[in-house]
Amino acid sequence: MRSKTSSLATLSRCSAVMLGLALLVGCGSSSTTPPAAAPVISLSAPSLTFSGQFVGSTSAAESVTVSDTGNAALSFSGITISGDFAETNTCGTGIAASGSCTISVTFKPTAAGNRTGTLTISDDASGSPHTVSLSGAGSS
Repeated sequence: MRSKTSSLATLSRCSAVMLGLALLVGCGSSSTTPPAAAPVISLSAPSLTFSGQFVGSTSAAESVTVSDTGNAALSFSGITISGDFAETNTCGTGIAASGSCTISVTFKPTAAGNRTGTLTISDDASGSPHTVSLSGAGSS
């Protein structure tokens, strides 16, 4: 009896086709190849907006969290910022898979009116460089 049960279990993973008087049985194994190890970057915000800030004075910091949701470490080749904005970060040269770091951005307008900039993160994840749009209003 045991061999019949094991044969039935084996047949349940097979496919059978009746073709005329012949029964064709095909058994195969399906295997999936695991995905290649790769970092995947996720940013907590696509943009940061700073409200009215006096020309020449520095705002409180706003933060962007950078996370690696992939299955390999994320390496940074550069974190840069443009415009009337400055950044500090805890990212170093990279973060582990499932890890995160924080980029803190401040705004110090050099003139009154609307000011814009970009935080650019260059890394080894798909779609690099990754950007965060920055805007703020300078007041006199």
